Amino acid sequence: VSQSRYLRQSRPAINVAPVDDKADVETARVLKGIIRNIEKVSNADTVYDTASRQAISTGFGWIRII
Repeated sequence: VSQSRYLRQSRPAINVAPVDDKADVETARVLKGIIRNIEKVSNADTVYDTASRQAISTGFGWIRII
């Protein structure tokens, strides 16, 4: 399997998970939906692919989230 094909199959993703007894599952679900929408409208797939290719080819790849 080529490296770029592998990257497309296991794309990085931001996950939101409630972690303690004060966390609200519904809030986590809503936040995950908001983040997924931001990723879609900001073309995050291209950013993830570029950073991953750079990490593989040069040993250094990064993503900045503002």
